[in-house]
Amino acid sequence: MAVFVATMIGFTILEPVHLLWINLITDCFPALALGMEPAEPGIMRRAPRSSKDGIFAGGMGIDVLFQGAVIACFTLLSYFIGEYFLDGRHRHRRRAPELGPRQRGRDDGLPHALDGRDVPLLQ
Repeated sequence: MAVFVATMIGFTILEPVHLLWINLITDCFPALALGMEPAEPGIMRRAPRSSKDGIFAGGMGIDVLFQGAVIACFTLLSYFIGEYFLDGRHRHRRRAPELGPRQRGRDDGLPHALDGRDVPLLQ
């Protein structure tokens, strides 16, 4: 929700790589935890829910919307604090430290020794 709202107002909070990383972390570990959790006793003896009940029945839809709105507000607030109060000076600190020297070496005309393309796999 935060990414959607930020995109609608013209900001780019997260790049696609960041979204993929968040998706990986937020999906893998909870799925592993659910897969390793033992089954509740008597779960198969319970009656199924009515097919007429919606997915968000019983106030679940309101809870999901409220929690999503709160998370989106705090995410956008933290982004605006970093962008406007810190003048965005911490924006590029998440890049790999080795990227700078490698790129500077290439810009200076040094050979591409760090590429590793000329190194045989089996020596």
